Amino acid sequence: MSNIARFLSISAAFLLGACASTQDSHADLDSSRWYMTGEHYRIADIALPAFTLEKQGDDYKIAGTTGCNEFFASAAVSGDKLTVTTPLAMTRKACGEMSYQIELEFTQALEEGLTLVDDQWQLSNGAVMARVPSSN
Repeated sequence: MSNIARFLSISAAFLLGACASTQDSHADLDSSRWYMTGEHYRIADIALPAFTLEKQGDDYKIAGTTGCNEFFASAAVSGDKLTVTTPLAMTRKACGEMSYQIELEFTQALEEGLTLVDDQWQLSNGAVMARVPSSN
């Protein structure tokens, strides 16, 4: 086998493996639940955002709470980015000042997209969404 043929074979195997690992890493996001850790805000007695991702065809449904209001939208995952692809639908309850500030920052971050860093979704303001451990 020539060096060029060997190089092409190895390259093809590497690319196919990379594609498979991307698909596998997204497969475990279906029905995954995420919560905002308290490290960024360092506050007590205020509910923080949480959401669930559910697979719908090639995309996801994202639904959860901002800590005060409920929301849902369609979302897509590409590489290490989670992007909301439709406008957020939300309830409109009155929230306290701090809850409203967290809600505003969270919804803005969702619109900008979250980045997967060390198995946690990172918001643009530095807040982190960690996976809720499965009960299995």
